[in-house]
Amino acid sequence: KTSRSHASPKAIKTDAPAHVIWDILRCWVKAHPVKTLSDASPGHAILAKDPVTVVDIEAMEKESKREPRRVFYPMNPEAYWGPKTRAHGKKRAREDQEG
Repeated sequence: KTSRSHASPKAIKTDAPAHVIWDILRCWVKAHPVKTLSDASPGHAILAKDPVTVVDIEAMEKESKREPRRVFYPMNPEAYWGPKTRAHGKKRAREDQEG
């Protein structure tokens, strides 16, 4: 299962095990080749393995394009719109007069 994260527009939450996520990454690199990596790089060692879980990346891309466009992260309504300072009532006014 996957879902969007509330923290970042580009983040995805999943309960998939790590080896499945690496397999998805390997399948994506096969569909979208990256520049050649040196033999000593960790990326070369990771991508050299064949994926155990085969994923159809093109089908996933088509599915994501079919999804209706929704605004998940709207812009702030105005500058400095967040939490303000706490309310100051009569107690604060009395302290200022005494002080």
